[in-house]
Amino acid sequence: MKTGLCKGCGEDIGWIMTKAGTWMPVEAESMTILGEASRGTTIVTESGEVLRHPNVGEEGYEPHWGHCKKASEFKR
Repeated sequence: MKTGLCKGCGEDIGWIMTKAGTWMPVEAESMTILGEASRGTTIVTESGEVLRHPNVGEEGYEPHWGHCKKASEFKR
């Protein structure tokens, strides 16, 4: 994982290469799913797997666009 600052909000973020071959901005701290994930929950694993509606116990990083105040400036 690469690290840096978000160009929009200035927060510390990470970048993970997904299995699809694109870099995804993620939150700097990893998380573990402790209960049933709510609909729409997405995490990215260290290996680049994007998990939508992950299972209990899975670890990964939340996509930064879900937290960034300036995310709309980067939408395609």
